[in-house]
Order: sequence, then structure tokens, then C-alpha cells
Amino acid sequence: MINKEKIISLLEQTVSTNIGGSFQYESRFKGFIGELDFPRFASQVWPGVDLLPGGFLVSPISDARSTINPIHFNISTREPSDFLEIYKRLANLGCSALFYFQFEVEKEVENWTQNEFSSDFISPPYKVYEYRKDSECFEISSKDTFCSLFEDKSKIPKSKKIPDELKKRFRAKLVEFSQTSLAELYFQRLVFDTLVGGPKVHGSPSDIDYVAHSKRRNGYVILEVKEKDPSKGGRPGFGMDVPRIEDFIEMQSKTGMRVFYIVREITDQKSRKFLRWRSIKLDTFISHLGGTIQGGTGMGPKNDKNPTKICPVQHFDTIE
Repeated sequence: MINKEKIISLLEQTVSTNIGGSFQYESRFKGFIGELDFPRFASQVWPGVDLLPGGFLVSPISDARSTINPIHFNISTREPSDFLEIYKRLANLGCSALFYFQFEVEKEVENWTQNEFSSDFISPPYKVYEYRKDSECFEISSKDTFCSLFEDKSKIPKSKKIPDELKKRFRAKLVEFSQTSLAELYFQRLVFDTLVGGPKVHGSPSDIDYVAHSKRRNGYVILEVKEKDPSKGGRPGFGMDVPRIEDFIEMQSKTGMRVFYIVREITDQKSRKFLRWRSIKLDTFISHLGGTIQGGTGMGPKNDKNPTKICPVQHFDTIE
């Protein structure tokens, strides 16, 4: 339990370096719950499927979409060879570079040390690899090579003070997950938030929650996992941001990996009691979309406009 609590504390610190305030902090941690819970469920219903983290796509161009001259990077404790086929496919998005950060598996947090990310954070040792598109293999690289692909911001934002009550609410939920899962999430945020999100100029980032590999079929699919309650007013349904839909259409077309939208359905925004898992193919989702509405702002400023399209609940399958 001590190790879990320390990792959660580190995760809180890391996220606080790259958000606008409490509203964005809450949105980020709501997303973490669905992403952490899904592998536990998937292992029960899809025993022959290997679930891998999908990593990030981000443009080094300010305010650009994630698929414009993107840089792809992923973070995990797994071997780089596990990701070869995924990187080969993602390279077809026209990525200017693809990197992989591999952290060592070290269960005892007290053995972690300060690293070159920041003196404020600790982690086990890690290695950085760059995927070479010409030879379709990984070569050893460095954090500095990765960081040189982005320009420095003229002013680095300071960490935001988050109310203890808000942190306490999410700690009670996060502690239910395994130490391994929490550590992997922390490593991902450590790289993204402290190397790119906070100090560097970049466009709108796009994270790929998971890539599922069916060993029996030798196929790969992209999974977008969200915790949501059905929309209110009109026909109940689940939505997705319009830019996100556009990104997934491009990913599916260029990588050959089909996209599935996975929803951890909850009762409402306040109690957030779990109901069931649902799924839908991207193509089916798109074919049943209604008009555009203004959705939640997610990680953006509170008053941002966020065009969202809704697909009615009845078109989603229940995963059992």
C-alpha cells in the first residue's frame, strides 16, 4: 500500500505541471479511471488478446492537429519488440519521428531515484529508442534527441495547486488498481507532462488508449476508452469530439487498424456508479451520428467551444 500511495502522489504532482487548474485536473483523473479499469475487464472477456498501450501522437507545430507532421512516442515497461508491428503501421501516418521509452520493472518505489526529467520526480532506470522507418527496427537513442524535436516555450507554466479534497476523492478510487498499472500510468504522464506537455511548443495531442492484438487472428485494433453517462435531452447516446472523430478516421484509413469506441457506462456525473461496458466500431458509430452539439470541455478552458457528435445508445453493443 505504501508503494501505491507514493505512486499516486507522484502522479498527482506530474499531472499538476500540465493543466489549467482544478477543472482540468478532475477531467484528467476521471479519464484515468476508465483507462485503468478496462484491462482488468478485458482480461476476463478476451483472454486471448494482448492489450498494449497505444502511446501519443503530437505535432511540434503550435495548435496543429495531432495528425499534422506528428511525432509518435510510447511509454511502457514492455520490450520494444512487442511494438514493432504497431510502429510499422503508425509510421504510415506520416510521422516525422517515432520514439519508445522503456522503464525497468522495479516494484519497490524506495529504490527509484531522481532522474533527468526533473529533480522533483523519481523513477526506475529507463532507455529511449527511436524507430527507424527505413530498416523497420528500434535503435537506442536519448531523451535529448527526442526533446530536440520540439521548440521550448518562452514561459513554462507553474504547477497548479489542487484542493486536497479533490485529490482525496480520486486517491480513494486509484488505490483499487494494481501497483503495476499505476506505475505504467505514472511513467506515461512523467514523459508526456514533464518533457512535452509543460515545457514544449506543440499542437493538440492525441493519445491512443490501447492497441489490442489478437494472437489467434494476428490482427491489431485501436481502442478508445472513455467513462461516460448517456447524454441528456433527445435520444440518449454517447458522444465524441469532432476533431477526435476526424483523427480516428485518418488513423484507421492509413494504419489498417480498425478503431473501436469502448465506453465504461456510469449512472450520472455526480455518483458515477458503474453500470456496464459497451463497444461500437468506428464505422458504425459514424453511420449513426446525429447533429453537432457543444460537449464538455475536457482538458480545455472551461468556456471553450467543443463540437461533439452523439451516437444513440442502442447502436452500442454490451460487452459480456
